[in-house]
Amino acid sequence: MSLSIDPVDGTLLGFSQRWDIEIERPRVEIAKEVAIRTAEERFRSFHRKHHNLHSGAGKPMTKIDLFYVVPNPAFDSGYDYSQRVPVARLAYVVFFGKDNVWVDAAAGKVLGGETYC
Repeated sequence: MSLSIDPVDGTLLGFSQRWDIEIERPRVEIAKEVAIRTAEERFRSFHRKHHNLHSGAGKPMTKIDLFYVVPNPAFDSGYDYSQRVPVARLAYVVFFGKDNVWVDAAAGKVLGGETYC
């Protein structure tokens, strides 16, 4: 389920849901420190490449958690939208303020994330 809410006045901007998401078996095969390094490198590289007035390149990592995520193309993840049924994967979600980069807990690849540029 996804909700988009206007941060100024709290108005609901959009709502979506999917019931056809498959959930991959949880596997944690990379260390948290490896996920942090991978996320920091991708976060800094992305913000150098897409520099704007709100660039987050200088933000420090603020926290890390394990969550299931459905990959997306954020942070140049190379996500392939041709998949018929999306697969939720267990990932380290590495936060840089509100922005976050998702690193696959099993393979160490960037799966996407959220950026509020």
